[in-house]
Amino acid sequence: MYHPLLVFDGEGWPVAVVLRPGRASASEGAASVLLRIFKRMVERLPRKARITLRADAGFAVPELYEFCETIGIRYVIGQITHASYKERVTETLAEAIRQFEETGTKARVFTEFEYPAQTWTRSRRVIGKAERMPEGENVRFIVTNIDDLEPEAAYDYYTERGQSEKSQRGAAKGKARRNGRPARRSAYRRGTLAFARDRRWIARQLP
Repeated sequence: MYHPLLVFDGEGWPVAVVLRPGRASASEGAASVLLRIFKRMVERLPRKARITLRADAGFAVPELYEFCETIGIRYVIGQITHASYKERVTETLAEAIRQFEETGTKARVFTEFEYPAQTWTRSRRVIGKAERMPEGENVRFIVTNIDDLEPEAAYDYYTERGQSEKSQRGAAKGKARRNGRPARRSAYRRGTLAFARDRRWIARQLP
C-alpha cells in the first residue's frame, strides 16, 4: 500500500507526483517537495508574481505554515473542526439558522478570528463558515495568511482547489479497478498517467 503525494497547479495540471509509504501522513515530505517547486517557480515567474498554496486539512501542520511564511508564500489550508473552533462560531451558526428558517433556502454566514493554537508559535487568521441546509448544519474552517480577501472570498478561493481533488479521485478509482495488481505498480501507473494524460501539459513545460 502506498500513499502518493499529488501536487496540481491552479488549473488542475499535475506538477508533482511522489510515491510514499502507505503509512505516511498527508503532509509527510510536503515541505521539501513544495520547496523544490517554489524555487523553480520563483526562477521563472516575474518578481511581482504571488504564489499561493491551497491544501486540505491533511496538510494543517505548523511546520508547513511556518515554511510558507518564511519564504513569502501565501496559503489557505483547511482545518479539522474541533470544539474550540465551534465555540467561536456559535453566533455565526445561529445567524445561518435564522436566515434558513426565514427563506427556506441554504444560508451561509462567515466569520474570522485570530486563533492561538498551542502547537503554533503565534496566532493566525482562521475563517469559519457556518451553513444551514435542508440536510442540516455544516461548519468548516480554514487558516490563511492572506489578509486582502474578505472571509467569504477567502473561503471560496480555498474551495476552488476542487479541480485538483477531482484528479485525485480519478486516481483513487483507478486504484479500485486494479483487480489485484501489486500496489506499487498501480500507484506508479497512476502517477505516470497523471503526467501523460494530456500531451498539451508536456508541451507547456518545454522552453
